Amino acid sequence: MLWTICFICMVSALVITLSSVLIILLKQRKKYISPMKILVAGFFAAAFAGFIPINYESVSGTELPALKTFFISLMSSFQVFALSEPESLTSIYGYVDSENIQFGTSYDLVMSLIYITAPFLTLGFIISFFGNISSHIKYLFGYFNDVYIFSELNERSYALGKDIRANHPNAVIVYTDTNRGKRSYISCKTGAVCFEKDIELINFFRHSKKRSIYFFAINDDETQNINHSLNIIEKYGRREKTKLYIFSSQTESAMIFDGYNEKKSSRRIEVRRINEARSAIYRILYNSGNKIFDKAKINCKDPSPDKNIPINIIVIGLGEYGIQMVKALVWYCQMEGYILNLNVFEQDPCAEDKFTAQCPGIMSEKYNGVHTKGDCEYSLKIYSGADVETMSFVKIFSEIKDTSYIFISLGSDEMN
Repeated sequence: MLWTICFICMVSALVITLSSVLIILLKQRKKYISPMKILVAGFFAAAFAGFIPINYESVSGTELPALKTFFISLMSSFQVFALSEPESLTSIYGYVDSENIQFGTSYDLVMSLIYITAPFLTLGFIISFFGNISSHIKYLFGYFNDVYIFSELNERSYALGKDIRANHPNAVIVYTDTNRGKRSYISCKTGAVCFEKDIELINFFRHSKKRSIYFFAINDDETQNINHSLNIIEKYGRREKTKLYIFSSQTESAMIFDGYNEKKSSRRIEVRRINEARSAIYRILYNSGNKIFDKAKINCKDPSPDKNIPINIIVIGLGEYGIQMVKALVWYCQMEGYILNLNVFEQDPCAEDKFTAQCPGIMSEKYNGVHTKGDCEYSLKIYSGADVETMSFVKIFSEIKDTSYIFISLGSDEMN
């Protein structure tokens, strides 16, 4: 009976451990405990359960057999992880009922699996432990330098970190929520400090109060950015020389930003929201927007000073970037002597209704298509349900003449 109970406990511990690690790795949940620690604890519990019936058989008939079994099993489990073979780890067929040899084989195989795996877990735990220690020491060495802390190691944070390093060579760059492979590579290549833990679980107060700390909530998941930002504001809100940048285009992040500004008197941290789509569109128009007007002048067939020069622009795709481009163009093209004709194509059949709900002022009949001298003059038409791969789209597209500018944002490089 004891063998059966311990075998079930041993297998259950292994299954729960491996399942927990898989859930953390696949769903990328917040790492309150690292997967390595979960593996070590789970396999240790399984080894302890597996040694109990073996050691109980050897001490039965003596005084306090249960207490002796507990301590001997505990010691045997430590020996497995310490690369030392315990005396009790012998073939268990002699202890198991000879009529249940299949059960004995299963028990022996599971114990062998634990014995083979345990040394590798020990090595991994030691490497992870000293890796974290080295990261903390490296962070402390930058005590008197400005610190730039990223909530995740991804393409955007890596590119931004490289740019910061180029402009501020003495700054300390910190990446959190990294796996071990990326951590070693980035640390060696850029000299950055990399932590496997989540940004919320690391204490960054161990830094000079005279130096600035910059937090970047820059996860690929915008919901995580909002959660990180709330916790960072709560934790570091009263620290001076602290700034938080939220990379998000969601309405919720704007509400957080607005709500924080209302209570700014009680906190000292500075909060800024970065809308990447809007920033990218503004950058495009700032760098090359003048070409829109130059092209419109070339296309103008009636350059009479009494008539406005038409700017014919096509936007294909009304996603995040497309919406920001339409909103920016309506403002950007408000130039005296010009009139904007903006045609937008979107596959969503409800695109016009959705855009109207988001930007009722732009779509208002008081302004859209109304030409009042001295006021904003534009005509915005949205073709909902327009599929770029159909002939109906080609027909409508070909009817738009003298186009000054085309912006394509279909969601993927291949489609664009």
